[in-house]
Amino acid sequence: MANESLNLRIKNFCNQYQYEKLSQEQLLGRFSNVAILSQHQPDAFTTDTALIESVSLDNGSMITGLAIKVNGILIKSHSEIDDFLNTKNIELDIEYIFLGVSPIRPFLKSDVQSFISEIKAFFDDSKTYSDPKMSEWHAIKEYINSEPVVAKWKSKKCAVRCYLIQRDEWANIELWEDLSKELKKGTSQSFTLKNFQFINADELLDIVMQNDNQIETTLKYKERLELPETDDVSNVYLLLCSAQDFTEILNTREGLINKSLFNDNVRDYQGFTTVNKEIYNTIKNAPENFIFFNNGITIVCSEFKPETHKLRIKNPQIVNGCQTSSILFDAREKKLNISKINVWVKVIATKDNELLNAIVRGTNRQNIVPDEAFETTKEFHKKFEDYINQLDCPPCNKLYYERRAKQYANNPKILSSQKISIRTLTRCSIAALLMRPELSLHHEAFILKEYGNKIFQESHCLAPYHVVMLAYMKLSQAIQYMELEKIHNRNLTHLLYLYINKVCGNTIIDISNNNQSNTYCEKIQQNLSDVNAFTTTCDEIIKTYNLCKKSWIKTLNRNEYRMKDNEQFTRLLDVATRNNIEKMSKSEIDALLNAKSH
Repeated sequence: MANESLNLRIKNFCNQYQYEKLSQEQLLGRFSNVAILSQHQPDAFTTDTALIESVSLDNGSMITGLAIKVNGILIKSHSEIDDFLNTKNIELDIEYIFLGVSPIRPFLKSDVQSFISEIKAFFDDSKTYSDPKMSEWHAIKEYINSEPVVAKWKSKKCAVRCYLIQRDEWANIELWEDLSKELKKGTSQSFTLKNFQFINADELLDIVMQNDNQIETTLKYKERLELPETDDVSNVYLLLCSAQDFTEILNTREGLINKSLFNDNVRDYQGFTTVNKEIYNTIKNAPENFIFFNNGITIVCSEFKPETHKLRIKNPQIVNGCQTSSILFDAREKKLNISKINVWVKVIATKDNELLNAIVRGTNRQNIVPDEAFETTKEFHKKFEDYINQLDCPPCNKLYYERRAKQYANNPKILSSQKISIRTLTRCSIAALLMRPELSLHHEAFILKEYGNKIFQESHCLAPYHVVMLAYMKLSQAIQYMELEKIHNRNLTHLLYLYINKVCGNTIIDISNNNQSNTYCEKIQQNLSDVNAFTTTCDEIIKTYNLCKKSWIKTLNRNEYRMKDNEQFTRLLDVATRNNIEKMSKSEIDALLNAKSH
């Protein structure tokens, strides 16, 4: 029987992401993909519709979702892999995630066999696909298997996780589990099968609730010290816990570390930190000294209730101690002896968001945290959030800056397309304000590290950032509602670049100059407010993009899958806004590209 609560959440998901035109199968596929993959990276889909579309497959195959995870980060481009390769002393932990959803009827044996066969085929180097999404994922897989990347692999084999989701109960589960073992046959040289899960409606709902942090957990402790209350804090306990008991609260139902517990931790989303070998050495060689070398863990929650040597915690968030938690969890999974390890755990009950921000910054001042991890705590972002909140504009143009992960999760009236995350703001700013869309495919930590002194400065006018995000939202909606090619969901920052280029010209404005900023914003606002003009511009930029892609592949004979992250392709987009490249030869296009200084 269909779960009513799950149905309501799917309906809300449909409204949030404006997926009214999708079929039931497509909708449940996207909902399930977001639910399952959010366990692997909780903040990945907060405002990134493009990532949802990248991982969701509508090609009629049994695989309805496909994702690749590198060092805990869900990637969607070669450039993000390059970010890891360019990081010193790093090892790559590679995981492939395959999902299949059956919204109407239970899976048949033949369905599961087809699902398994399609996964095996994906790892075939000679496999070709007509579906562009599968082709791109396969090309990324080939790049991961290339010599310079393999040299950085942490393990000799990559890992594979599989999920099959249906509304009905899985009758005779032993039969399905035996069938799943077929995936291991003939693939021992390709990958290690980490898990194969069979999920029903109730279990999917449990996963969604865990992702939303709507959970209550119990933490066992040895000793406790109650600290004084304040106006903003209802309870504070300092607990002495065994590492074994503490790691129990970190589990998901499939044995992963519950990353939704770290939504407010500034360090985890980086994905670039190396394993702290000193902590591992202490665990192995002197576990009883662990507590002396570690600052402990800070948990913030909405409320907690003490019991005998137990603390029942509602909606916990680990705001400090992400690395400690991850390493202890990993050590336990590797069967290291953590029975002699004790940790300090501070538990704070508060519902004050400003206090929470202060706690996050105050408890994360160790030298190993890079400055870009604190980006959203800087004055620019506080001012930008206030600026957007104060703007008087029609509801259809209203945007909200989500400085903290899931800041507006409890407000169903705010659509996903209206939310601006630091990830989206960074990538759009680099594409539209600095006119470098090829850099937008990189992880935001890389962008902030390399170009953080050129964006988000206190001297900058706020209006250009807002109008760029408004244009981004309108382009996304145009693709959704005007039924433009869905493939362009994955090219949004390049379309944004073309849009700005078309409306304002290929000139980098001085964002600190009020006059330049005002002129820039007026041009964009004028185009956005005129439905006919905006529609015409959308048609023109998509035509330009398609012509450039065709020219890149067929005329210039260059790699389709290393196109968007190449500065030469950005130059080609710029050249095509002023020249008819459709009938040009390779030498003619090359001459224009080389003559153009970018």
